[in-house]
Amino acid sequence: MESDGKGHLLISTLCFLTIVETGLNEMELRSLLVTEYNLLPIGIRRNYRNLPFDYCPDDFGTTACVQMPPLRWYFVLHRLSHILMKIDPDSNHFILPAACRRVVMKKFLKHHHNMEHFKKHLKTFMTTFSSREWNRNRQIGKFI
Repeated sequence: MESDGKGHLLISTLCFLTIVETGLNEMELRSLLVTEYNLLPIGIRRNYRNLPFDYCPDDFGTTACVQMPPLRWYFVLHRLSHILMKIDPDSNHFILPAACRRVVMKKFLKHHHNMEHFKKHLKTFMTTFSSREWNRNRQIGKFI
């Protein structure tokens, strides 16, 4: 799965959902995945350096945009649909089953640096997007 062209998006989505055990909704995930170039920590990029990750060439890959493009999100959703559990169909709130979280922890988050990298992204997300209407009542801070 991570050998796909957009495998960096799949890995990052799984790692974010592993860290936040209560799950994330679609808008939060799309906002977290905006900065594609900085999603993966150096350790994971080093392990998958021979894979041709297809980074978004548009301005969507920068912080100028609030969310990742819908077609790229559809790819992530389609590739992970057999793993993700949808809790709320209105907000598309997703969680990972416990077995999948254990696999992601062993494969991608076993090093402390990788875990800290994704927690840093979550902390930045909480400070940057905490004023958004759809993110006011979320309690992600305890996982950081």
